[in-house]
Amino acid sequence: MKKIMGKAKKWKKWEFLGEVLDWIIDLPEHRWFQALVAIVLAIVSSLVGLALWIWLFVQIFSMLHM
Repeated sequence: MKKIMGKAKKWKKWEFLGEVLDWIIDLPEHRWFQALVAIVLAIVSSLVGLALWIWLFVQIFSMLHM
């Protein structure tokens, strides 16, 4: 995985995601499922964090215009 992350800076995002998916598929037995769940949870938590920042920005912006 370190090798993949090292190359991520040079690659386009879709090439990087394809390489990560290849890495997940090559994992033994059900470990690929655990890795996929971890990636999905990381994406969901990032989206929730983004939504909270947007909500906070809207709240602060609305307080400034009162």
